[in-house]
Amino acid sequence: MHSSAFLGFAMTAPKRRSTRIFSVIGLGLLYSLFVGSFALAFHNVWLLASFWGLLINRTLSIIFGPTPREGDLDFIVVGWATAVVCYLGFIFLTAFANLPRFGVTAAAVAAQSIPGGGIWADEPVRVVAFGLFYYAAIGVTELFGLGMPPPDTGQAVSPALRRARRSHA
Repeated sequence: MHSSAFLGFAMTAPKRRSTRIFSVIGLGLLYSLFVGSFALAFHNVWLLASFWGLLINRTLSIIFGPTPREGDLDFIVVGWATAVVCYLGFIFLTAFANLPRFGVTAAAVAAQSIPGGGIWADEPVRVVAFGLFYYAAIGVTELFGLGMPPPDTGQAVSPALRRARRSHA
């Protein structure tokens, strides 16, 4: 969640493709410190491997994708803000609401070796509910185009014409 705003900026703001690529790789190295810490704590190298798989995906979209257009950063900001609102909203909802068990039995909870404590470790059904609510909400917002890039009209507009339009508006 946190890195998506920085990565979105790194992918769209710099004009040169190489600068965008090195920005994403640099942020990836920085965030690898955090992800690597979690990977060590949970003895799970897949956390780091999946993180770098996602970063490679971002980098490939820079290499093979179109050059960012004016307004691309705006849609990234809207998508990020939507994700933050959904994330925080469903954190509070699943922490305080009385939730059904969603098929998670007491025997299933007892069979898990969940480190730490707290409401989500003690009642993992809340994590399941959070995932269901969050990803469903993000899917619905994307389905209806919230936070999606503006459609490409196929009409190239020169920077001079764009400035002229703004000055007359």
